[in-house]
Amino acid sequence: MTRRIARIIKKNPRRAAPSLIGKASLLKLSPMRAPPPKPLRSPDMEAEPMPVPIPDYEAEPMPVPIPDYESEPMPEDDGWGLDPSPGAPASNNALPPGTGVPPGALYEGRIGNPEIDSLLNEMDNYLMDSGIPIEIINAEKLTYLPRRWIYAIPPRELWPNIVPTARLFLWLTYEMGAPLSARGYRPPDYNLEVKGSSRSLHQWFSAIDIRVASPNATTERRRKLAILGAELYLNNGSEFELGLGVYGSKTPSNIHIDTGMKKRFWRDSGVWLEKIANA
Repeated sequence: MTRRIARIIKKNPRRAAPSLIGKASLLKLSPMRAPPPKPLRSPDMEAEPMPVPIPDYEAEPMPVPIPDYESEPMPEDDGWGLDPSPGAPASNNALPPGTGVPPGALYEGRIGNPEIDSLLNEMDNYLMDSGIPIEIINAEKLTYLPRRWIYAIPPRELWPNIVPTARLFLWLTYEMGAPLSARGYRPPDYNLEVKGSSRSLHQWFSAIDIRVASPNATTERRRKLAILGAELYLNNGSEFELGLGVYGSKTPSNIHIDTGMKKRFWRDSGVWLEKIANA
């Protein structure tokens, strides 16, 4: 065996001791070559979404309700017993509250109707001329019919009736220190629809239903509104021939005030009048 290896070395030294030669060659390692870089990928950018095309038509806009309480004002009985004598008219052309049969609306419609827009603007000018700031109470609030989503303009001979009631509304707003919601005029057919009293002074445009506007309608503020209404009745009821209705003996939902007919109260008003008397 030894002689055979010697002959192989003599003939071809490179083939000798393959295990050693091979191991020696492995020790002379060539520099490690880094693997070929992977091709760079473009950033994972999502394609910008295409804008959604606007439909090629305009839907008829729904009338925007004025900021106010959502539910219907509670109908009231207005505290009528005997027919009261009519008060003095505010002007030669005025129709005092409760006089005769209430006339129907002068015009009804939605904002955007040129006639409605013109009449609302005319009423706002009338209110401003009467010293009523329309930033607090205006024609839209006083003529909106929530159940029909329209505005009903009372005849012009009824407009003077709302002025003293609007002044009391302003006093309540200032004393509350928070926005108040208002509902005013009801045409006779609408008053029947909401089951209002047949003698409701809403039909003569001299009554306002009032609530604390959302989101300020806390229990404390609703009670405060009832107390202010009762104070107004005790201190100014005779002067304004004030009618007062408070709806709720613990946490009132709304109050009603009207002027120009006779001093009276109904529903839960007595509870709040008694609280003031016993305070």
